[in-house]
Amino acid sequence: MKRSFGINPWNTVAVDRDTHGPVVGLVSVWHEDEGWGAIRSRDADGEIWAHFSDIDGSGFRTLAAGDLVTVMFETPGQDGYPHRAVRITQGRHT
Repeated sequence: MKRSFGINPWNTVAVDRDTHGPVVGLVSVWHEDEGWGAIRSRDADGEIWAHFSDIDGSGFRTLAAGDLVTVMFETPGQDGYPHRAVRITQGRHT
């Protein structure tokens, strides 16, 4: 699936993003105090940047290193990671 972002009111650069998944992965690192981390999947070339707001659920949401997750992600990524999560579900759901 491809999503395109056009010109916005802030005159920032538009970015074309490709959405991938769902894929199963493991949380490789999670910074609970900052609410972000990274996920590794054999179906993604490089790690996937993840933010707590992309975890399914309501209220306080967090992950821990070693958690099994199912993730939808987009390319290009964020903060030096090649991919960025857009939806994270705990466990295997493919």
